[in-house]
Amino acid sequence: MDGVKGVSNGKIEIFENNLKNPNLDQKKEMDQQNRNVDLNAVAKEFKENLEKLKKIFRGEAEFNIDKDTGMIVVKIKDKDTGEIIRQIPPEVALRLAKNLEELIGVIFDERA
Repeated sequence: MDGVKGVSNGKIEIFENNLKNPNLDQKKEMDQQNRNVDLNAVAKEFKENLEKLKKIFRGEAEFNIDKDTGMIVVKIKDKDTGEIIRQIPPEVALRLAKNLEELIGVIFDERA
């Protein structure tokens, strides 16, 4: 019976704490709203920096996600010709990352 009393007392204490702190849910909601505001601020700042980059390079910046590696790829293109001036990461680095992922897959398959 002592074990049951301990569990009951513990539950009562938790319940009492929840009654004393009704603002806990409000605090969680405010934290979530702050995170959303932070993300919006980051997105706005990112867009502003992207516009600055476009002016610096006098070209167009194109952002994609590589299908094979899941990496973000930035291509700076000439506005007039559409020619790729620079790609980050370069195509060689993307192929290397893909090959490393395949090699890791083979290694783990052999160990299993």
